[in-house]
Amino acid sequence: MSSINRNTDEDFQSNVKIVGSIVIFISPLLIFLLLEISLFFASNLTNSTLFENKIQTDQRAGNSFWVSTVHQPKFISDLKSNKNKIAIFGGSSAYGYGSPIGMDDFIRSSNEDYIVHNYSMLGQPFVGFQDELINIVIGYYDHIIVYSGHNEIYSHLLKKSKDLGIDYGIPHGEDLDSASVFRAHELKKETLISKINLLEGNSKSIKNFTLRFANYLLYESRVVNFFNRFWWKFVGSKKQADNQNLNNSDKTPYYLNKPFLTSSDRNEIVKRYKESINNIFLKLSKNQSLILLTVPANDLYPPSSDYALKVDLESANSYLDSLYLSLEKNKKFKIESLNSIPDGAHKLYLSALECTNFFEDLNKPIDSVCMQEAMLARQKDGIPFRVLPSLNELIRNIEKPSNVLILDLENKFNNYTKEIYLNSFIDFQHPSSLGHSFIAEEILRHITKNKELKISLINKCGEYKIITNKNESDFKTAKDKYQHSSMVNAGWLKSFIQNFHSNYMHKYYLEKVNQNLDYCSISKS
Repeated sequence: MSSINRNTDEDFQSNVKIVGSIVIFISPLLIFLLLEISLFFASNLTNSTLFENKIQTDQRAGNSFWVSTVHQPKFISDLKSNKNKIAIFGGSSAYGYGSPIGMDDFIRSSNEDYIVHNYSMLGQPFVGFQDELINIVIGYYDHIIVYSGHNEIYSHLLKKSKDLGIDYGIPHGEDLDSASVFRAHELKKETLISKINLLEGNSKSIKNFTLRFANYLLYESRVVNFFNRFWWKFVGSKKQADNQNLNNSDKTPYYLNKPFLTSSDRNEIVKRYKESINNIFLKLSKNQSLILLTVPANDLYPPSSDYALKVDLESANSYLDSLYLSLEKNKKFKIESLNSIPDGAHKLYLSALECTNFFEDLNKPIDSVCMQEAMLARQKDGIPFRVLPSLNELIRNIEKPSNVLILDLENKFNNYTKEIYLNSFIDFQHPSSLGHSFIAEEILRHITKNKELKISLINKCGEYKIITNKNESDFKTAKDKYQHSSMVNAGWLKSFIQNFHSNYMHKYYLEKVNQNLDYCSISKS
């Protein structure tokens, strides 16, 4: 009898352990589910943005393509549509970073029958990233637009990281977390592939379920979004504030103690871009067009850094600091002061600046000789955040099939008056809404075959008129989006002010942000 009782007790204890293990295993899931339901009802009852998911957050900010299109049934129906389909690829400039209106907004607004998908992503290079997205979806669009080149320095560094197994980064900045970058990119690729498989009826259920669950956590979960925003508010923002309290000695110097990129590195960047573009040419069908654009950069901005051989770095940095401070305060400097500056990017830039009579004659175009000198300074920039002029030169002269069009936006921008040129950017590389209107205008003239198409500024509060040979339509950005974009732009400029010595151009554009918000009666908070 005691033996039976003992066995019963053992069975009971074993069952308790099993049940306990199950409860321990599913408890986090039940708590997570309960929190999701609670936040869902809280969102519906209060309409508070505090309880929204990532899709809603990004839609409010105007960053809606990946979250509100690719992850929705609408994406597949768009690709099945008989409407004119246009895809844009690039980095933050093509994305419309910091600008209330991007080129995709103008193109989309010009004709309600256009389907416009902007695959561009913040900070993403073309080679090894955006080009791989093109290869997945290229067969589903009538027009492919490539506006990319500023971020190829990152493609180069990430390739080095992958090849050597060591994370590289920008001097005086954090190393790139290459594993995370590649992991995020692979998720984007797999998401697109799964959507194409669904479209073609080739869906793999297990893999598709895994992707759906990962995408749910990233984009649809209110709990994950809530804690991400909580972390940013109390941890991320503190880290940013700490970074903004850098001493001058922690900032990126005017002159590095060794070259960051060699001439061979720059040539390799251009070579890889050429190989990537040529591979895309091979995949175009005859009834498609590819529009490849040279990428404008703001050459009235100083170089990020420089490298000088056999000089006293401390003296060179100190002397150049005094010159840039004089330029910031007085809007001018003495040309003879350049004789004491080592040859390189900074000397070329300051010589070009003197040549252009900067801050004077704003209604005149920039002299082409002065501009060539400024572009040479950009080519030699110690940390080339801006597109290499040699990469734009490749785009101009690349051998191409007949259904590829080259639009030389760099030269177009360079021929504007100094005032329009400055107003076409929001910093050293990103186009303003005005700049995006110029880019969209050129693209639309090709797509519509209407050379008279015009996009005109109504006011600087985000109102434009699009004039075609068929009609006129007004376009206006929402105040929320205008405010969000402006504050993103301001935050970006402030981060550079904290991390670099030469700040007069950052401050120039930061002042423009504040002036525009005041003019348009839009809050700065």
